[in-house]
Amino acid sequence: MATPKIHQTIAVLKGLKSEAEKSLTNAYHLLQKPALLSGLSKVYEPRSEDGDRLPSEGQRVQATVPAIVETIKHPFTRLFDEELALDLANCVARADVIVDGKVLIKDAPVTYLMFLDKQLTNLATFIGKWPTLDTAKDWHANAQTGIWQTPPVLTVRTDKVPEKFVKSDATDKHPAQVEILYLDRPVGTWTKIEFSGAIPVQDGISTLARVQALQEAVKVAIQVANATDAPPQKIGASLLTYLFG
Repeated sequence: MATPKIHQTIAVLKGLKSEAEKSLTNAYHLLQKPALLSGLSKVYEPRSEDGDRLPSEGQRVQATVPAIVETIKHPFTRLFDEELALDLANCVARADVIVDGKVLIKDAPVTYLMFLDKQLTNLATFIGKWPTLDTAKDWHANAQTGIWQTPPVLTVRTDKVPEKFVKSDATDKHPAQVEILYLDRPVGTWTKIEFSGAIPVQDGISTLARVQALQEAVKVAIQVANATDAPPQKIGASLLTYLFG
């Protein structure tokens, strides 16, 4: 029979953990029912032959602690064996992390690779939330502040300015007719510059692409490491024999 690989042992362990947990839970609940572990035999004997004859009472013991313990031995024996096989194999399982032909991590332990995979997932989520500059605007970086800014945009501020409008000139008989009109006239200039601490869209895209490339390389390395042999172990029985006899 071929020696199991780490990935095979991991798959087996998922079911074993569930089975062991279920058996322990069931055993625990049985132990919380004293009636199942209790028995009774009650027989009545009259003192005289013509005395009353009363029916006997009896109740069988339906469960015993040793019998309940026996129900958990098999699943826990297998669980202890497979978990040790996995942990021992993980101690020697290693693989390189390679991106674009370059080895970024040499002989990384599989446990570290799994840790790194989770952290890269978190970083990818973080990078995906980076604010980016509005592509509809022209931005350039200020070398002194390190902050992006737009070129100055000038806008004229206007206000209503009263001006006299002569409707008719004065004559020797009538004064001039003058009307005051309020006209929009330039009174000042706004100079507007926008600033931003965001990043260019392409910078976010390229950073996220690097994280994803590294994560893919880590996943490949995990597959390689998980192909390491995980020789079977037989210690569960001795542990449970020590515990329960």
